[in-house]
Amino acid sequence: MSKANIYAMLNPLDYNGFFSSVTGHEFDMSIGAWQSSATPEDFSQLWSSAAWTGNGLNFTGFGTPQSDALIDSINASVDEQKRIALSKRFQKLVYDEQPYIFLFTQTRRIIANKRWDNLDIYTEYPGVLLNTLKLKD
Repeated sequence: MSKANIYAMLNPLDYNGFFSSVTGHEFDMSIGAWQSSATPEDFSQLWSSAAWTGNGLNFTGFGTPQSDALIDSINASVDEQKRIALSKRFQKLVYDEQPYIFLFTQTRRIIANKRWDNLDIYTEYPGVLLNTLKLKD
């Protein structure tokens, strides 16, 4: 930050102090990490307006009626392709607004033989559900 002529006074906190500060909106900037899973994402925890006003995990205050409606539609959708399309629209809203500065994401390379008929890849280790794999006929 100093290379950009930005002065930052660091205030290291233990987890309880950090969590209290961010949910109470008592900070100018914070740094943290989020982890996702292979299950469909529920964006409401981090991105809905209710998670800001209710001192939830929406630390940035991001949210509009449009984004909240989109989150509700994603959560209500049982059609996987529709859910993916809605999620991409929501992700574009987050990208356009930039409530976070995303620094990096995990990179994982999984190599699997083409003989597997039902290979699904997941973010969690080991990246595949080994007990569900079936060889092609």
